[in-house]
Amino acid sequence: MKEDYEFVQVPPPHDEVLWVKIIAHIKHNETGEVRVYDTTGLYSPATQEADTWIWEEGNYACDCNRRLFFARVKEEEEDWESPCSDGEYSVNVYASKGKLLYTEFN
Repeated sequence: MKEDYEFVQVPPPHDEVLWVKIIAHIKHNETGEVRVYDTTGLYSPATQEADTWIWEEGNYACDCNRRLFFARVKEEEEDWESPCSDGEYSVNVYASKGKLLYTEFN
């Protein structure tokens, strides 16, 4: 529902679609450390929900991007050289108002 989301404006050329604030809790599975990454996501008027595909199967589902987001939270040096993998990081995605949108860990 629309009231679950905080909408944001983004600059062109992406200003023709609706964007919402998203909070990703990214867990480094080996250490158990969780970092909170603030970002945005697409909102679908048809479903009245944020689209989580990018986190489930898209570019944000791979460890390459999750490793970068994890580092950005603490302004650490970003690792652009490590090979891509799957399973190093898990994510839970929330709307900024607290609604759980997608989950990979408890």
